[in-house]
Amino acid sequence: MTAQRIRVESAADGQFATNSYLVMDEDTHDAVIIDANFEPGLIVDLARVAGADVKAVLLTHTDLDHIAGLPVLLGEFGALP
Repeated sequence: MTAQRIRVESAADGQFATNSYLVMDEDTHDAVIIDANFEPGLIVDLARVAGADVKAVLLTHTDLDHIAGLPVLLGEFGALP
């Protein structure tokens, strides 16, 4: 059994310093994004640079600062769950 290597990166928006996270399996590049802050382009850029294959967006709760960027993320990565 080999150890799974997980990469976690974050990007905080400038307005509220709300984090969005990219969590990626470094071997398969399968990834999820956690929360969609006010500056979703930051996490999109991190995903692109990492070569992430984003499979889903997970929202911790529905406060505006955690969901505002969802339309941009769906536009960039397609109809994700």
